[in-house]
Amino acid sequence: MTWLSKLAVGMPVYTTDGLLGSIVSVPRVDLGDPSAPAEVIVLASQENSGPGVEEFRRVTREMVERVEPGGAYLNLARREVPPASEAVSAAHRQLRDGDSHLTLPLVEEQIQVGKRVVELGHLSVRKKVDEILDERAVTLQHQQVEVERVPRDEVIPEFIEPYMDGDVYVVPVIEEEVVVQTRLRLKEELRIRRTVGTHEELLRTPVRRERVLVEEHWYDQDGHGPNETPSPATPEAETQLYRQ
Repeated sequence: MTWLSKLAVGMPVYTTDGLLGSIVSVPRVDLGDPSAPAEVIVLASQENSGPGVEEFRRVTREMVERVEPGGAYLNLARREVPPASEAVSAAHRQLRDGDSHLTLPLVEEQIQVGKRVVELGHLSVRKKVDEILDERAVTLQHQQVEVERVPRDEVIPEFIEPYMDGDVYVVPVIEEEVVVQTRLRLKEELRIRRTVGTHEELLRTPVRRERVLVEEHWYDQDGHGPNETPSPATPEAETQLYRQ
């Protein structure tokens, strides 16, 4: 049921700020198109147009908010409803006065050719995280100590503290011996040298990388909805994008 079929002559028409008037004519067809320029002629009430003044207004589809059995309701104020053309107003006055002659305006339809954007389909992009085991060789340093015992059978006059001989740390080993007199004898030295060596260790570290899955959804040839089921002859293409 179209919007025109809900209207009737004599039905009151209300705007957002009150009564506009009553319907005096309704077109019989609107070509089945809600956007067709069919116009309804409304005779304004005396409160709106003044005593003794017949003022006709024209109402189109975009002005109608809803139609109820008790009347039609517009989505704008009274002052925003445009007046009918002088020819249409004169024709309705002649009908109301009972004249035998009726003057009707002649109209013609014109075709306007345009273009619009039509959605053919869409892409669904999903991101998936995979976990892999990363293996790589790492070179590490470590220190080790070499101890060299150097025999030294010498008599020394006093204790000798440990000292550095180049990059060797020398620790004197001293003992006392009983003689006619007590004297110090250097028995041996511990020569400690520090060296740097290298070795390799295998590290296993879990890392994550992203993978992008692209699904294509195409509408069918009639354009009624998305066609998400891939054809058996053409499997759905899946593009994987890796990033580490």
